[in-house]
Amino acid sequence: MVDSRSAIGVELPVTDEPKRPVGSKPRRARRLFLWGTLGVAALLIAWITYRAAVGWYVRQLAGRCHEAWRTGQFVDLEKMAREWVRWDRSQAQPFLYLADAAQKRGDYRAAVRWLDQLPTGDPKTVPALVEQTTLLFGPLNDPLEGERACLRVLELEPAAVEPRQRLIFYYAQTLQRHKMIDQIREAIRVGSDTREDYVYLIGAYYLVFSNGAEQNHHWLKNYPDNEHFLVARALHLIGSGIVGDEAKDDPEPKRIYDFQRQQMVKEHEAVLLDYMRRFPQNLELLNYFLWQAMTNGEIQRVAELLKQVPDSAAGDGRFWRYKGWLLSAQKKFREAEQAYRKALECHPFDYPSHHQLAQVLRHLGRESEVAYIQNLGERGNELRRELLQLPNARAVTDEQLARIAAYIEDCGDQPVADALKRRLRQATGIAAGTASL
Repeated sequence: MVDSRSAIGVELPVTDEPKRPVGSKPRRARRLFLWGTLGVAALLIAWITYRAAVGWYVRQLAGRCHEAWRTGQFVDLEKMAREWVRWDRSQAQPFLYLADAAQKRGDYRAAVRWLDQLPTGDPKTVPALVEQTTLLFGPLNDPLEGERACLRVLELEPAAVEPRQRLIFYYAQTLQRHKMIDQIREAIRVGSDTREDYVYLIGAYYLVFSNGAEQNHHWLKNYPDNEHFLVARALHLIGSGIVGDEAKDDPEPKRIYDFQRQQMVKEHEAVLLDYMRRFPQNLELLNYFLWQAMTNGEIQRVAELLKQVPDSAAGDGRFWRYKGWLLSAQKKFREAEQAYRKALECHPFDYPSHHQLAQVLRHLGRESEVAYIQNLGERGNELRRELLQLPNARAVTDEQLARIAAYIEDCGDQPVADALKRRLRQATGIAAGTASL
């Protein structure tokens, strides 16, 4: 037992620890919890009151904005809509008012900036963004921003027809052929395809436009050094001149026309050679000079140009076709066949690949395959002649589309053929319904 005395015999006082009242700690905890609950409740009430006040104020602003818009008071409208945006950015309507007010004073760029801020969850956003693409491709003449805006709409609404068709037209005019093909195939996939899409699709490697040079010249005003616009303008000028050859039947005028065309081509080829130095990996320039070298039988020139083709062109069937031609010229027929098969895998409607593959198959002694492949080449070329004579892609007839569908099917692209057949059945059903009214 421990002695309470010290070692020297003095008794030390013994102190007991004070006893806490029973239940004091829980009472303090309850008081803290109560005050915390009251504090949270007060904050919640304050927040609800604040939101209610903001909601009331925003509703007042909404009513005043609508009245200002209805009566054409666009200065007041812009002032109140700015105040609305300051308090609530979750709705599209104030941004639409601000964009409309900016347009009324002719500031289209400001309108575009306001539309850029639209909330993605509002049902009014997609239609407004479609209008934004109209401003960018129209009065602002800003195709690069227009492309970006179209892609934004399609992220939100993949089946939107207007922005998809704008992109297809833009890529067709600027000769960004594989971007155009991708957009057409996506349109077919989501069911927003149009009749003219099939014309663009099978003609993707040869289509030129009579207004293509003028359109690209217009876009160059805002982007004077843009590679796509510069190259497309020159190639459309040459291509639209060549397209008219078959319409010249009278021998004497045809000779004059041919001479003028040759002079034009020489002038523009000098421009293209300059562009080739500036843009050595531009696919359209490489295609133009490869086609020229192949047509002239320049084996070495074709080999040199193929070395310039970038790896990014691996999905472009035209360059596999040129490789096939080079291998065929070198008597490497089996390798040539593989190259042509790859070209048609990339783009099944490349009629020159069909023609050239048929020649290779003859060299390989596979006559049983030649007739079918040669027939595809002839049908593709005949469709090319017809389509290039159309005033525009929308002028394609139902009969031509039916032949295009059969051609696409025989080329092995069954999903696209089925989509076009459905489109034709719908058109026939609508026409029948209209006739019965």
